[in-house]
Amino acid sequence: MRRAALLLLLPLLLRAAAASGAGLPETGEPAFCVPDTFLAHEIAAAAPSGVVRLHAFRLGAGVLAGMAIGESDAAAIARLAEGSGPAAADRYCTWYVNRGNREAERLFRQIYLPNPSSLRADEAAEVYGELFGPALTEGPDGLWQCLDEKGFLAVGCNGQKHRGPTAFGMVLAALGCAPEHAAEIVNRLWGLNDVPEQNRLAAIRRGYDIGARNPELRARLQRLLTKPGPD
Repeated sequence: MRRAALLLLLPLLLRAAAASGAGLPETGEPAFCVPDTFLAHEIAAAAPSGVVRLHAFRLGAGVLAGMAIGESDAAAIARLAEGSGPAAADRYCTWYVNRGNREAERLFRQIYLPNPSSLRADEAAEVYGELFGPALTEGPDGLWQCLDEKGFLAVGCNGQKHRGPTAFGMVLAALGCAPEHAAEIVNRLWGLNDVPEQNRLAAIRRGYDIGARNPELRARLQRLLTKPGPD
């Protein structure tokens, strides 16, 4: 009798849980990680002259930006960053994950990442974790100090087609976004461009794992990106 009553009540309980917000994704990711929500936070201003394939997003008190650094005018990127606070001493809180643009290598933090399309999925996770992973940890040379203190960080490669979008997705995943959502966001923004989907996702999952090692830092950054920011 009790079992029959519980079965009758189950649909009502499920509807009540949904209405109250229970049943959120098990990842517990911030609301901004839902792809459509994230994309709605894009800063509408046109890209400054000289900055190629720029997408910038204001999330709470922070700005996350990705662009084709190698194909852009490095001085124009520096001016863009200065508008949010970072200066030359901060290396403009910009990470250039390729090589070839000498001025970008001089002005910004540079980490050379191989093209993920040339790797197997397991290699992409290993190599990107080894090379870009340290930037996703707490410390003076990491991205998070820039985001925490300056409210800005930018990531990009040469054409923002292969390496840069993958690294940007790792940033989102390290912040607590489900890897599948982070991958969808960067794929919608900049495309896969012949990068095997499983390769990019494997690297992004490694970013999630790195962020999960420091839950206190992840929670602090999530608060920063969800608190009211400037109008």
